Amino acid sequence: MADQAAQSGPQPGGFCHVEIAADDLERAKAFYGAAFGWTFQDVPMGEGQTYVIYQTGSGGVGGGIMTPPPGMPKMVVNYVLVEDVDAATAKIAAAGGTIVMPKTEVHGMGEMAHFTDPDGNHMAVWKSTHG
Repeated sequence: MADQAAQSGPQPGGFCHVEIAADDLERAKAFYGAAFGWTFQDVPMGEGQTYVIYQTGSGGVGGGIMTPPPGMPKMVVNYVLVEDVDAATAKIAAAGGTIVMPKTEVHGMGEMAHFTDPDGNHMAVWKSTHG
């Protein structure tokens, strides 16, 4: 049995991405950079939108910072790595969770789906389409 601790990167069932909502992306980058030393890469998303990828620098889970669209609540979304989004959402629903955004392709990078757990916590699952 392979030692998962020795493997690099997140493993299925583990957190792989943390998304933070921010009204002002530059202010968020300045705050997290100064407070924790995070580094950032802006990714243009079209229509004047930018998604900011961050690295924690500690070898931990990184994520993204985005401005939520009008009407979407501002929240932190934790993503769990899965091998199959359809299978994961079926298990989530069977276990008492609610799928709030079905499987969605993300710009050729992967697939995700958002859900709430039985206590109403909003989370997501992610499957990368890259090695």
